[in-house]
Amino acid sequence: MGRLTEDMTNLRGEIDALRNGRGGFIAGLKQNVFELKAGFNNDHAEMAAELKDGLETFVSELKPDWDELKAGFNSDHAEMAAKLRDDLDAFVSELKPDWDELKAGFNSDHAEMAAKLRDGLDAFVSELKPDWDELKAGFNSDHVEMAAKLRDDLDAFVSELKTDVVELKAGFNSDHAEMAGELKDGLETFVLDMKDKAQEDLEERKAEITERKEDVAELRQGVAEDIAGVHNAWFGPAPAELKAIKAAEERKKKKEMEMAELKAIKAAEKRKKKKEMEMAELNPDDLTQIKGIGPSREKLLNEGGIFTIAQFVGITPQQLEQLLGESSRMVDTEACIEQAKRLL
Repeated sequence: MGRLTEDMTNLRGEIDALRNGRGGFIAGLKQNVFELKAGFNNDHAEMAAELKDGLETFVSELKPDWDELKAGFNSDHAEMAAKLRDDLDAFVSELKPDWDELKAGFNSDHAEMAAKLRDGLDAFVSELKPDWDELKAGFNSDHVEMAAKLRDDLDAFVSELKTDVVELKAGFNSDHAEMAGELKDGLETFVLDMKDKAQEDLEERKAEITERKEDVAELRQGVAEDIAGVHNAWFGPAPAELKAIKAAEERKKKKEMEMAELKAIKAAEKRKKKKEMEMAELNPDDLTQIKGIGPSREKLLNEGGIFTIAQFVGITPQQLEQLLGESSRMVDTEACIEQAKRLL
């Protein structure tokens, strides 16, 4: 009982230490993953470019040697195949008489050895039987005595262990409930923080990419205008350059129109989603009646604009995974959607 209690105390201490070090580990892990991803992307792009150039050079240099090697191999292969076929035919012809003789001798020796082995085995079994009967009787006697002693020791051990287990179970249940509550609160907070951070990073990256595209377009337009101005100053306008400038202006105008259309579509989707959210907030359903959706996951769904069973049925398993974030690993998303359909 004392050793078991000591082990459980040590286990509790290790669990507390792991829980205290979890926050620092997660923060360091996030920073390391971000830096590793950035470095990997840069190295991967450089390596891919170098590998592509080297592979193209290698293939172009290898092709003449490969054609020559292939022609020589085909010639040598035909000659070797013919020679090998002739040698194999001669070998089989010489081997057949020896094989027949060897087979006859083996059959004779095998029959003689089988008879000797059978006689020796019968004699061994006859000599072994009395010793086996004596050994069996002694084993049965010892086994009965040992079984009785083992049963008595086992009954005493089970009685003591039962008392210890009852005490241990009571203490473990108390500690488990406390730790589960703390872990649940910490996990929900962590998931929400990670979701907000990921959304902020995504929006920043989108804005940055849009700005870079606009800068590149302006830079290209400026370079084209500078080249056209220099050419006009020396030689007058060239038809090809004028056409290129006009095409660049048309592409820019088309890009601006596409961006405007994209913004209009996003604005319409945002208004539609906002309207659905407002309508759902007037009469929300209890999403926790879906197996696997608890209060914390219902909160995440509400933040994503899902308030009713009808809205829940309208999303895909992949969209549900995105809304639930890390907690989706413990949820069968397809089964949840199928159950929600039955609730309508």
